Amino acid sequence: MTAAAEGAAIERPLTDEESAELDVRFTAGLELIPLPPGASPGLGPAGEVVLSQGISALVDAVQSGADTSKLPPMTELATTLGVVFGDELCRVADWSWVYLRFPDESERGGLEGPAIVTPQRTHACMPVHMLYDALTGRGGDVGRLFEVLRGGRLPTAGPGAYQMIG
Repeated sequence: MTAAAEGAAIERPLTDEESAELDVRFTAGLELIPLPPGASPGLGPAGEVVLSQGISALVDAVQSGADTSKLPPMTELATTLGVVFGDELCRVADWSWVYLRFPDESERGGLEGPAIVTPQRTHACMPVHMLYDALTGRGGDVGRLFEVLRGGRLPTAGPGAYQMIG
């Protein structure tokens, strides 16, 4: 386990079971995301834009009161979309999946779960939590956040700071 400083995040690798669960959620998330006709997620630069725009469109639809009867329950929806969001960011911006836990006495007070982090651990994002907040109207623009993170336009933070984004 890695801890940046007193009261900072504690990091560990994902277990095999956690990684397998992320894989299952990723596949389920792809099935939920509306894509334009003829588009596919793919592995090219257009793929991540299509996925982040699809996630953003789905979040906007939920926030605007669209019929969600064919969607999974909110927690499951946030999990599947969060995993796709996180996986795409790992692919295009060299972030990676880990498990983070913030001690109870820290600013984040006991928050824990799968997270994506920059190579130097300057920044972290818990995409499942972030998508839940967005879906329930407590978060910001998911598509814009993806573009900011993908472009590396992050607040200044030192190695091991795990500054939370999103």
